[in-house]
Amino acid sequence: MTAATATRGGSRTPGFFDALAPGGARALFFLSVAAILFLFTFPVFWLVLTSLKPGWEVFYVHRSIEFTWGNYVDVLQEEIVLDAFINSFVIATAATILSLAVTVSSGYMLSRFRGPIANTWFGTIYLFRCIPYISNGSGSSTAISASCCRMSRCTFASSPGS
Repeated sequence: MTAATATRGGSRTPGFFDALAPGGARALFFLSVAAILFLFTFPVFWLVLTSLKPGWEVFYVHRSIEFTWGNYVDVLQEEIVLDAFINSFVIATAATILSLAVTVSSGYMLSRFRGPIANTWFGTIYLFRCIPYISNGSGSSTAISASCCRMSRCTFASSPGS
């Protein structure tokens, strides 16, 4: 009996992939990967395609043959958009450098020390990396705004209309 067929009962029951033709499991794998890639890339493709249409043609899905770069030119000529790009670049760069400084030093510490403290620290880091930032409450802009307003003794409204 080979290692591939050895199980508790001594014989292996044929599975789904055994019933496929030779090379069928590989073809099924590549078809699955292609389907997943299509599901993730099609919305991006559709957004780009829609952004290249003139404004009046956006609502005509299948009849569009006219494309223009004018939408991009109009948006990029506005000063507020360029300021937003620059602000995003500066904030993302600073956040990346700060995050790397903290995680590299923490990773060095975790690689050097063994024991319950290092394991607890690693577990805490891993927990907060796995849970989305917004769901643990610290990503809530309302909570941050409320705490900032309490510190400066200003009034805080939870909704823009109130």
